[in-house]
Amino acid sequence: MCKLNRAEALDVSATFRDLENLTLTGVFTNNQLRPDDPCFRALITQSLIDLEQILKLLQKDGFRLTSTDDLEFNCTDKHTEDLSSLIYVCRNAAVHFMSTHRVRIEQVRAPFNVQVGRGSVVNLFGTELNCPYEDDTAVFWGPQRLLLQRNLIRAINDTRPHIYEMAKHHGFKYDAG
Repeated sequence: MCKLNRAEALDVSATFRDLENLTLTGVFTNNQLRPDDPCFRALITQSLIDLEQILKLLQKDGFRLTSTDDLEFNCTDKHTEDLSSLIYVCRNAAVHFMSTHRVRIEQVRAPFNVQVGRGSVVNLFGTELNCPYEDDTAVFWGPQRLLLQRNLIRAINDTRPHIYEMAKHHGFKYDAG
């Protein structure tokens, strides 16, 4: 049963539609934006803000992204156990300048780094910031890693069926794009 009211459901579906349309442009998967483009960081941050808010509302229905595939938690937050947790941690790191999720690597502060394709950004004190996949991009806040395809896009794709069900429950049709 859907615990969201109709207004919340409409807001969630509209925000999700915008998020989904952004991802459909291929901006996160086809390297259309370079990491040094100021829009790159802004788009990732806004996407995390929107997705985290959607997931927070959908938790009212017990929905959670429970996948643990391709996750690497390197922060000390005790709530990091699944994909929903990763979105939460990365959103906080992206938004809050002094967030505890922007942990230091020893004495070095590494607030935002990107590795496009397989490779390593840096290895500090035994903590390697790397992307293990040739076809993905890793974004780091401190040692915390978000893979754009395997984490962010997957979270969006895995949320979509719940958005459809929520819309159906409230008597409206969800259409992407």
